[in-house]
Amino acid sequence: MAGNSRILKSASALRSYIREMNLPSIRENSKLIAQFILTALFFGLGIWFLKHERAELAEVKATLVSSQWTWVLLGIGVTVLYIILQGLMYVGAFLSIHCQVKLKDTVELFQLAMSSDEFAHF
Repeated sequence: MAGNSRILKSASALRSYIREMNLPSIRENSKLIAQFILTALFFGLGIWFLKHERAELAEVKATLVSSQWTWVLLGIGVTVLYIILQGLMYVGAFLSIHCQVKLKDTVELFQLAMSSDEFAHF
């Protein structure tokens, strides 16, 4: 128990020291610093992904090169049509409550909903 109280006292001392230091540049630029840290993190994750998934990426490339482009383009077209139809569904939903929105905005809303929904399943 004595070790825990020393840790708590040292953490408290560290917090008060940081407050006393009054680092205005860190406080004023905290959003910029956080963005830099997140950018560095995602660059690191991207590099890690490319390093560890190189074989799978090469396999995907080989599959795409050897596939029939008509089917690939048809698949991309069906996907674009699906996204536009979902956007139109959102337009209709907003019209039902007498709000007029642009298709472009509803497509962005659908993409946002899909990306947050994918993370919810994990």
